[in-house]
Amino acid sequence: SANTPRTTLASDDPAVVSLGIMDDWDEADRAKVTERPATWTETAVPAANTAATATKASGGGSVQHYITSISASISRAVAAATDGPLLTLKDGATVKGNWYVNVDSPLVITFAQPLQFTAATAAELSLAAGGADVKGTVTMTGYSI
Repeated sequence: SANTPRTTLASDDPAVVSLGIMDDWDEADRAKVTERPATWTETAVPAANTAATATKASGGGSVQHYITSISASISRAVAAATDGPLLTLKDGATVKGNWYVNVDSPLVITFAQPLQFTAATAAELSLAAGGADVKGTVTMTGYSI
């Protein structure tokens, strides 16, 4: 009737419905980054006293690499005066992170949110040479879209 108060439910309001659709899009887009399993693995196990470098080549075009985890280890302790070989993760020529690796604690990092790399750029994980009789290994996992 004409005297009955009218109430607009949130789901009937066009502005609220639009926000709901935007929220759904945002959630779907977020899943692209955080819920994909790794589909590739790059590993390097070189000879002693040689840098270990694992590279995921550029995918070309608009393809981006997402790094889900990295790991590195060395076969034996290096000279007491050093921190251990330096592990470097690069997005092309841009350094994304540096870590020291020692024999007592191999480095294993699983990223809660995969690291997004620049489109059409290689991803590189490199462990500096550790010295005579020291072997290093590196592994990088991720996916590309």
